[in-house]
Amino acid sequence: ATDLGNGGPDYQFGWGNMNGQAAVDLVNADASANLITVDQVDTGQTDFYTFNSDGAAAPRVSLVWSDPAATQLATTTLINDVDLRLTDPDGVVYQPFVLDPANPANAATTGNDARNPLEVVAGAAKAGTWTVRVAGTAVPTGPQQYTLITPEHAVANRPPVADANGPYTTPEGTDVQLDATGSSDPDGDALTYTWDFDGDGFDDATGATPMFDRVGQDGSYTVAVRVTDSKAASHV
Repeated sequence: ATDLGNGGPDYQFGWGNMNGQAAVDLVNADASANLITVDQVDTGQTDFYTFNSDGAAAPRVSLVWSDPAATQLATTTLINDVDLRLTDPDGVVYQPFVLDPANPANAATTGNDARNPLEVVAGAAKAGTWTVRVAGTAVPTGPQQYTLITPEHAVANRPPVADANGPYTTPEGTDVQLDATGSSDPDGDALTYTWDFDGDGFDDATGATPMFDRVGQDGSYTVAVRVTDSKAASHV
């Protein structure tokens, strides 16, 4: 669309005037450049993609899905909330354009969008590898199919596979050497490791081979490891 009114979307013009030629050109370009990806997510699922930019232009990524119908006169009409994020080569995260219904004349800002089945994120011109994240934040009627449009061919990032190498046994009072080096990443990405020893989150140890030192009394303890690849995909 050709932008009109305030920069970005606005309540008067939406995204602007539809540019049919540009839309056709994009679809034609997709035949050889693979700019359009169709996939699906469910609640709690996150898909990751990467693309490379030469830094000549600011990348723009669009996400759209056909949301199920809401009940008549519902206060919130979005049923399936799918969220888009874009991370630049330096780790800066960009959020989609959002509008403020309480101030409809204001220009769009950026933030989390929980109202619309179309999200657009614009980054800054920067060369390197960019990461796109599509998250099924809340998908009560799922899985939700979506379409993702990127400025360059986006490669799906496969998540790693965590292996805590359990179960472990030890005499009472003797520390246990944990070992998650059997974890792997199908894309060959470097992995980081965080551990949960007490069920309150992965904040008790880091590294592939930490020591479990909470062995002061008889009993069974649940220990979990979360491995995360360089593109932020993780597995427990």
